Amino acid sequence: MTEVRGPRLVIAALAALALLAASCGGGGSGDDEAADTGSTSDTQGTAAASETADTAVSSDTGETDGEAETGETGADQEPTASDVGVTADTLTIGYISADSSALPDLPIILDIDAPEYGVTALVDDINERGGINGRQIQLETFLWDPLDIPASLDAICLEAGQDNELFAAMTNTFFGDAVPCLAGEAGVPMLMAQTIPPGIVERSDGNVFVMEGIHDQLLTDAITILGEEGFLDGKTIGVPIEIEPGQESLPDVIEEAVAPYDATVQFFEIERVLFGTNPTIAAGAQAMSEAGIDLVLTGNNSPTLFGLMTEADLIGWSPSWLVSDLSEQTNLVVPTNAPAAQLENVIGISANVTSGLDDVPVTAMEEECIEFRNSIQGAEPIDERGSSAYTTYLHDACFLVKLMDDVLTASGVNPTRESFREATATISPFETVAGGQASFAPDKAHAPDEYRIVEYSAVCPGADNGCFT
Repeated sequence: MTEVRGPRLVIAALAALALLAASCGGGGSGDDEAADTGSTSDTQGTAAASETADTAVSSDTGETDGEAETGETGADQEPTASDVGVTADTLTIGYISADSSALPDLPIILDIDAPEYGVTALVDDINERGGINGRQIQLETFLWDPLDIPASLDAICLEAGQDNELFAAMTNTFFGDAVPCLAGEAGVPMLMAQTIPPGIVERSDGNVFVMEGIHDQLLTDAITILGEEGFLDGKTIGVPIEIEPGQESLPDVIEEAVAPYDATVQFFEIERVLFGTNPTIAAGAQAMSEAGIDLVLTGNNSPTLFGLMTEADLIGWSPSWLVSDLSEQTNLVVPTNAPAAQLENVIGISANVTSGLDDVPVTAMEEECIEFRNSIQGAEPIDERGSSAYTTYLHDACFLVKLMDDVLTASGVNPTRESFREATATISPFETVAGGQASFAPDKAHAPDEYRIVEYSAVCPGADNGCFT
């Protein structure tokens, strides 16, 4: 264990990573046929609705020697159309996100910046500083409808993978069968800010690079790290979960992770929700309460966790809750929605959430990102450290674009998709926005190597509903 800047920063045990290999792949969900519901906007040349002050965001998230080691690298190389989405002058990169205009209608709070203040502004900044090895990034934006899942996700695969020639793509949220459709079948390398199941990785032909983690790996890392801290001692762990196709071995993976500790584990079948709750979640909470469960570990999405906490509150049951970056559980979705009495019992791990407390020093990348964001003309400043808007911008916009900048630069003067894949390892190790170490490797599609142990605090400057610290 390593102590860093107040909150603990813990190296993931190699044994936990080995457990990941024991998990067979998990598929997504959804129809095989896509509907023509996705929307797209070409953001090239928007020159950030923003005139920024003399503030730029440097890449340099990794340790490179200044010259790419993949692709054609020599200074005397002439730029050519070296692969799909590459011309002598441009690199076509896709950006995939939820349509934030639909989010206010949903009972879940996610602060996704308008593109002109987020990803688009960051890409425009790269272009204004000379681009990538002399090329300008041509950004193609694809938005999916949160109220039309999975059809709008599948439509993006067709639109981005077949109707556009993307060299690579980045996304803050994209999931289900649409991921292997775009990354596997269409062969588009993708940097992904959120978590995905292992089966999605296996079906994506080595083309997904996950900044937060893979479901099984995150669960086993959380168990291992908190188990080594003694937090699991004497606990009866309840795992409410819906097993997706291809994830049938997940209970065995969790049981193996728990085995070294003085704890027992039981599984409870539920059905996931996108919003609210459902009868299986209510029944699951009741069954766990009656079984004497005193620690809940959920492998499903944040809305399902919120539903479980809501049902627990209704029946007066207050277990401890073990959370992680899985489905943005630590990215203030839970603190924004869950009952306060349940949040008091939350503990977990995170690789990317910065602390909301003023006495914890700001990381260099955090300071640079926020300074740039608040220099954009017309954008309402983000000053509330620990708030949803602050955390989401840092990880899902600034860190995402900075990492893409580094990988593209390391891909060479005449990049190929293969040199892009190799460059993810070339830039490793690199630092996350929260200050932890991360890396990619040929057999490692998830970035985190270190995590913070985080706890919920009801008192955070600027975060009305509390934050993780």
